[in-house]
Amino acid sequence: MAINHQHSEYAKKLAECKKRVVDVQNAIKFEKQLISYFIKNTPDSKELIKTIAQRIGLLRRENKYLSEEIIDIRSKIKTTQRFQNTPVDYFDLQPMRYRMYSMVLRQLNPMQKGIQSLHAVVDYGEMVKTFSVDYKQAYSTWAHRDKTMIILDAGTSVDLINAIHELIQLNIPHAVFYEEDLYGMNTVVCFLADERVWDTKKYPSYEEYVDNFIEENKFRQPSPMAPSKEWWIENVFNNIDPTNILRIRDLIFSKKLSM
Repeated sequence: MAINHQHSEYAKKLAECKKRVVDVQNAIKFEKQLISYFIKNTPDSKELIKTIAQRIGLLRRENKYLSEEIIDIRSKIKTTQRFQNTPVDYFDLQPMRYRMYSMVLRQLNPMQKGIQSLHAVVDYGEMVKTFSVDYKQAYSTWAHRDKTMIILDAGTSVDLINAIHELIQLNIPHAVFYEEDLYGMNTVVCFLADERVWDTKKYPSYEEYVDNFIEENKFRQPSPMAPSKEWWIENVFNNIDPTNILRIRDLIFSKKLSM
């Protein structure tokens, strides 16, 4: 469903719920007036009063349900309002998945690693505003849909600097955070990676692709020829040179998860 249409549906439903709440509250008020009338004027109408009280109970339950529904709808409206200016079905049209990776100094404690990574991601979000449309769309898709973040152990300061240099050589946009409380030391680097980097099942290396091919065709006679690298690039990476993609993969997979 388009986000703008979804927002309109939520707004319509909210208006309907509010109107029903007014009707229910007026009905409760009327039923209470009926009970007061019968108590004053017909003391023997206990069964009738009991029936009216039961109706009031049902109305109160409906009122409670409507109140909870209104809270839920308002929450959904706030969420969709953030995407009001997003093109129709934009996120449904983005097949590529993304992950944000941060590489943080080993000697920091777990809380500091999380905080330093957050600093870098905030800087990345500001930096990407000056990038091309492709990078902006990738970041927007990650921030609004995927949201996955992986925090890796960068190792020592020298290891972190080497990782930053590798990203520079590969021309990968990244954000480095320098912690003032540590005399301006760079504590973390973060960058966005699409699924071609980390989804090895969907985007296997050439060696893995050949191994899978051999396994799938081991009972065929005569055995077909193993696919060439050109065939692999065409069918796995859609004719895009995967050299830099695999170098980023090697960089990521060379690091352990930060604990």
